[in-house]
Amino acid sequence: MDTLADAMPPPLLDPSGRSFALLDEAERDRLRPLLRPLPWIDGLITAMVIAPASPTETDEDEDALDWLYMIWREGREAEVGELSQPQSAEIVDPVVAHYVHVADSLCEDPEGYRPYLAGFSDPMEAASLWAAGFWSGLSIAPDAWSSTLEDEDALPLLAAVLSLVRDADMPDSVQADSPFQGMPADKREHMRSAAMEMLPQIILALHDHALGLGETGDPA
Repeated sequence: MDTLADAMPPPLLDPSGRSFALLDEAERDRLRPLLRPLPWIDGLITAMVIAPASPTETDEDEDALDWLYMIWREGREAEVGELSQPQSAEIVDPVVAHYVHVADSLCEDPEGYRPYLAGFSDPMEAASLWAAGFWSGLSIAPDAWSSTLEDEDALPLLAAVLSLVRDADMPDSVQADSPFQGMPADKREHMRSAAMEMLPQIILALHDHALGLGETGDPA
């Protein structure tokens, strides 16, 4: 982790808020070898944007992007550590710009919000990666999410997101208590399809819940 952090320049929020959807093929080719899949990163970013405020949370700007060490593809630590500051910035900047895009969408244009699920021939594979990234985001700030994880109104929403994650990609601690153990395969696939279709509404409901704007409802 230290190596990855040392490879990155101090991040500056890109006010352009440029979405991953606007990257051209050359930019994608530059990002692909070192970054996790973009839907995974979008899921991570979304979790960080809508994370409920923790009672112990500080308002220091340098904490806002402390999740960036997680964007790098596993097994590429050596290559990331060899990046120069300009090379690192060239890779990190589109991620920071996308963070601004997601934050702007959720806060300024919630009806237009859409999770980024492009780049895969199987949309369900992209949704599974997205959900795995989102769940990793929850693990960064467990104190902030603890009350939500215990809230009966929010739990169906979080369960719907978790249902998208392939069993192999679930953390062991989550898999051990997975609510989907023993669920018939056809019922699980139906749940996953419904969750993928309703993902924008699920995230907006979780965002409202985090802001304290009222009770959430069951996405089903």
